[in-house]
Amino acid sequence: MKFEIYTDEANVYRWRLLAADGRVMATSREGYVRSEDVHHAIVALQASIPVARIVDGSIITRSAS
Repeated sequence: MKFEIYTDEANVYRWRLLAADGRVMATSREGYVRSEDVHHAIVALQASIPVARIVDGSIITRSAS
């Protein structure tokens, strides 16, 4: 996997996370005016991944009546 930094149509920096086969796994929701800011966002994301929890929103909990 790797992070790729690119500029979009609005000429702002964005990142995308690519799988080994080149498939896009995730993209940034916001654009960054400065390249330093997009780099900082990637580093912050990398640091938070080990503590990220999985929340399965597909499980519906029903209370007993």
